[in-house]
Amino acid sequence: AYNTLFSIYGSAFVATGRTREAKAFDFVDGRYPAQLDCVAVLVDGVKMPLTYVQANQINAQARAGFQNPGKVELLLNPGTAAERRIPAGVYPTTETQPAFFTFNGTSVKARFQDGVIVANPAVVPGARAAKPGEIVQLYLTGLGVTDPVYQEGEVNMGQAPLARDLVVEIGGQRLTAADVLYAGLAGQSISGLYQINIRIPAGLAAGDRPIVARVASGGTTQNGTTIPIAAP
Repeated sequence: AYNTLFSIYGSAFVATGRTREAKAFDFVDGRYPAQLDCVAVLVDGVKMPLTYVQANQINAQARAGFQNPGKVELLLNPGTAAERRIPAGVYPTTETQPAFFTFNGTSVKARFQDGVIVANPAVVPGARAAKPGEIVQLYLTGLGVTDPVYQEGEVNMGQAPLARDLVVEIGGQRLTAADVLYAGLAGQSISGLYQINIRIPAGLAAGDRPIVARVASGGTTQNGTTIPIAAP
């Protein structure tokens, strides 16, 4: 999806045991670097911003638009002796394909306004479940175009709400517009990181409740994601 954050898995991208996260000194013209620790990724023939590399994983960001919709070519280490082409070569693309970041594959990454993590303490020590009426911040990618529009690699320093409507459901209960306080880019972060601020509605049963976000233009978050809800 446009501007989405994605990961490539494999082996021997960098030396075993070595990790490299993009820092401010890596930025070029205020953007995330297009090469990190001798690793680069091409999408549509253009080097993409990288946020992290290790021996078996590369984290990158897709373009804000595609020259050839429906096909994306990935190339690792371009122009070097270690140049390597991803075998499949092409991948389907869409404008939106939302996906929650999670702690363990199911529990969505979320926090309260004071920074405390929203999760079961068994999953994240020191975290707690959310009660009805509390405001939580959810983190995800793939939500598409915002206003203003940001290009890949750029850092959003303010608010950039989604250009299209968003629906959020918890435990099968659709949140009202009044309970979706913000949906757009996360502040002071790369343009592929999105944030949704919601108020937990009343009437939810306690426990790990399924949560879904859906963009009006199409695309729904992955199956099986949950958020822990505490009794009022």
